[in-house]
Amino acid sequence: MTDYELYGDYNRGDEDEEPQGPPKSPVWTFLGRLIRIVAAVLLSVIVVTLACRIILSHWYPKSVRRLFYTEALSAYAAAGGDMSALTQEIRVPFEGEYLESDGQTTQVQTSRNGYYYADNLIVVPGAGAVQFSIRLNKHAFEEIAAQYRLTDFQMAQDAFEFTLIDNLGNTYAPSAVSTASKFFYHYYKLCFDGLQLEGVSWLRLNILPRGADTEAEDYRQLTVCVYEDNPSYNTFETYRLKKSERYKA
Repeated sequence: MTDYELYGDYNRGDEDEEPQGPPKSPVWTFLGRLIRIVAAVLLSVIVVTLACRIILSHWYPKSVRRLFYTEALSAYAAAGGDMSALTQEIRVPFEGEYLESDGQTTQVQTSRNGYYYADNLIVVPGAGAVQFSIRLNKHAFEEIAAQYRLTDFQMAQDAFEFTLIDNLGNTYAPSAVSTASKFFYHYYKLCFDGLQLEGVSWLRLNILPRGADTEAEDYRQLTVCVYEDNPSYNTFETYRLKKSERYKA
């Protein structure tokens, strides 16, 4: 009998193979299943948390994202003024340092902390009205307080001094400031009236935490460019007023 004929005797499929070792302990089997379940739950929590953060980063309360009628804007609308509105995506929504040297001013995005995020720009050119929102992470107030050595610095309507500046050197204080808080974020709704927009190519918002020492050696002016009128890289589109945003006498 050849070796090939003997091979079939050693490879009979109708015989059960002998176990290779002792059976697994029920304890280890239970622990293995428990570890897999815990890992699956943790992974699901992480995925859901990340998804919620992404969704909420694009969500704003209605009071923040919609047109607000200040006294000046209400008077303009009541007089039959043109309420055609414009909007645009803010190209660089985070703050940067604003530097000045030899009479020249330059905004740079170095040393960006990401405290402030600008969005929801609405412009009513006929009324000279500009509105937008600033969003802060709830932990940002602790970091801002530490950076500027502030005590008892908390979310409040007057926690910051906001100043809007254009490329022509005009400055504007807000005509209305409102706040909101939801989930991970605090929101500021900033309204400015009486702007002269003809010939204005950009508007920047200077942000100063109340109580910050502007004479300190490490102080840097933080600013966000919230408006750009340049057909080469940032143009406007029509903002359609919702029914709730139309003026009601």
